[in-house]
Amino acid sequence: MPLLPFVLIFASIAMIVFLLGQRLRKSAPAPNPHNVLKPDSFGPLTEPLAGVFPLSAKKRKILKNELLGAGQFHSNALSNYLSRRNVCVMIVMLATALILCSQAFDPAYNKFILIGGLVATIFAYGLPRLVLSSIASRRRQGIENAFPDALDMIAMSVEGGLPLQDAMRRVSDEFKPSHRALSKELLIISRQTDTGSVQQAMASFAERIDMPEIGAWAALMSQSQRLGGKMASALLECADRMRQNRKTRAEQSGNTASIKLLLPTVLCLAPPVFILLIGPAALDFRDFMNRERAESTELVEQANTVTVLDGRGEPQSNSAPSFGRP
Repeated sequence: MPLLPFVLIFASIAMIVFLLGQRLRKSAPAPNPHNVLKPDSFGPLTEPLAGVFPLSAKKRKILKNELLGAGQFHSNALSNYLSRRNVCVMIVMLATALILCSQAFDPAYNKFILIGGLVATIFAYGLPRLVLSSIASRRRQGIENAFPDALDMIAMSVEGGLPLQDAMRRVSDEFKPSHRALSKELLIISRQTDTGSVQQAMASFAERIDMPEIGAWAALMSQSQRLGGKMASALLECADRMRQNRKTRAEQSGNTASIKLLLPTVLCLAPPVFILLIGPAALDFRDFMNRERAESTELVEQANTVTVLDGRGEPQSNSAPSFGRP
């Protein structure tokens, strides 16, 4: 087969690259357990692979915020994401090129192969971003749903005499079995507050989550720490406002649900209704047309085969005489 040599060449190159990457990874220094870096996906080749398709600084910042929202806080998360995506894209492009060059198919199908490879390349480039956005949205939604309860517990802890950092750490421990994402965020805020300022920790938290209510709470906490005031009452008021906003959004979604369901209902119910109403009439009309056609055919045949009696009293066909006979 003409495709077999190309498959063998591709497998050989892939094996050489894999073994080289394993050798470079083994020769690299052992990672520090206290380092926030996550192991690179392709070892020393991660950074070069991440830069195969260049991105602007604005897009890199958007991707970094998406990764933070998805819970990937390590500093090399963006490089790992870009390298994996670029490798998938290059594999699809290389496979398409090998299929085109192998001439295993009829040249008339090259156009379809090229279109299929282009579509697969677009999917390989865009699908990881869609998956990442979905994970980040689901995680942010879970944090938003559990955040009012966390604020109530923080307010009770502050009223009991605990500092804000200790209260967040305590609530983080309590929420760890049920709400791991929010527990991790509260622990990060507590540690950043211990090493820096409350304003920086709150601003970083609002940037990671990127939600209006979280941003408002972060601004309120920063202002309360800077100007002073009753922290517990501010937390309880913010929790009540979040619950009220969520209730309002739920009511709005319920009011618009009937309009959103109108089109699927019409598309799903209209064909069966039309079949039930028009189907019997269509069947009767078909039977009527078949019956009329059969009767017309029978009349024509009878008209063409009318018999007459000859001089001896025997039936004689009334069909046209045939020519060419003696």
